[in-house]
Amino acid sequence: MIQKSKKHKAEPRDSLMQELGEVFSSFVEEYWKRGHDEINSSSISQPQFQTLEHVYRQNECAMQDLAEALGKSPSTMTGQVDRLVRRGLLARQYNEDDRRTVFVTITPTGQQILRDLVARRKKILSALFEILDPREQDTYLKATEKLVAHLFALRKRAGDKKGD
Repeated sequence: MIQKSKKHKAEPRDSLMQELGEVFSSFVEEYWKRGHDEINSSSISQPQFQTLEHVYRQNECAMQDLAEALGKSPSTMTGQVDRLVRRGLLARQYNEDDRRTVFVTITPTGQQILRDLVARRKKILSALFEILDPREQDTYLKATEKLVAHLFALRKRAGDKKGD
């Protein structure tokens, strides 16, 4: 009888998780479609945008740290940075003491493109979130920040387990 009770309690939770998964997928798909159109108008891919944004926030970023932060393999990150360097959006700097250590910085051109894209993203988000009142927007932000922190913690734990 206890098992039936547990099973019965789990079903609404399973249903909620199913619904959350579907709603989240729809939300992300629509958001990225809107963002993709804006980003593509400047011929920057979403991963390139994320790379520019991360490097900008860090001021200077070691290639290994950049790959780790964005969840990419070092070889994937190297190819992506190569393309951004060729376009004049990022620059590589080598550590004088250890030439194997490569740092990436954002160029003034990269900063301008990033500013333009961030302004476009802000416009998209403003239009998207105008349906929510300020209290709902704040609640959404806090819940999303909590989820992101949890995702980073999960990724870190998974990375720690790989090293064991």
